[in-house]
Amino acid sequence: MTAPGTLVAWQEPGRTVLRHAAEWHEWSPQWLPSRVASVVRQRALRRYRSPILCQLPGGQQFFADPSDLVQCLVGTTGGWEQMIFDAVRPLVPHGSTVLDVGAHVGYAALRFGEWIGPTGRVVCFEPVPAHLVQLARNLEVNGYDARTTVVPMAVCDEAGERQFFDSGGSNTGMSSLNGGSERAPSRLVRTISIDGWLADAGMAEIALTKIDVEGAEALVLRGMARSLAEARHRAVLVELHPGVEPRIGQRVAEAFNRVAGHPYELFDWQPSGRFVPVGAAEPANYLLAVRGDSVPWQ
Repeated sequence: MTAPGTLVAWQEPGRTVLRHAAEWHEWSPQWLPSRVASVVRQRALRRYRSPILCQLPGGQQFFADPSDLVQCLVGTTGGWEQMIFDAVRPLVPHGSTVLDVGAHVGYAALRFGEWIGPTGRVVCFEPVPAHLVQLARNLEVNGYDARTTVVPMAVCDEAGERQFFDSGGSNTGMSSLNGGSERAPSRLVRTISIDGWLADAGMAEIALTKIDVEGAEALVLRGMARSLAEARHRAVLVELHPGVEPRIGQRVAEAFNRVAGHPYELFDWQPSGRFVPVGAAEPANYLLAVRGDSVPWQ
């Protein structure tokens, strides 16, 4: 095990630490009640909280917390949802602007930062203080802080304050404005709408807006109705969470279908590894809305 603060680059002892943490993330013996196994797993993972400095396939460095499920996966495999990122890459030209709504600790921001280059801009919206610290660290170690704006707020339909629900498990990315009926709120967070932020920032067009907010997707979209109607977003990628918010795929698709003139074409991510036009079935994983004049594969 690494001492606190020890940083390694996908080499020993970091490789072993990540492997051991990954084994605990997967540990779920059938002979033990799931609730008890979860408690044991969480306690075991506490020993793996020291960050490991890893390298992504694109060359960026990434501080991964092995006790976090997604970060551990990034550290052991080099990425997260790589096929989806590769699919939307043609939508983001060099020098453009990307909005990262629900930036977590910066994995997506690092991918976007590589694409847009030093003349582009990535805007990260993230309200959790611990995530902001790690996000800043990941941006700084890559020299991306100069091409990134961090907005320490949650995105919803209006500016103000709302109750926020921290994740209770090993996947800290599950924190959200949507707590469902099983969790108590953790804190009050400041909120902002995309339309409000765009008005203040004076930005005319966004190449890609990525939304990953664990069930609060419809709330975010209500707060960007004006800029969608003005077709200022060339593409919007929404991770859907039907387990948190039932039929959220249908509600998200309806938000784009209500845009006057229907300037957006909708695509659903398939397990086969590609986006296909949204059909009769409700989108369940990722929905991609692309402005009609920006669809790259037509």
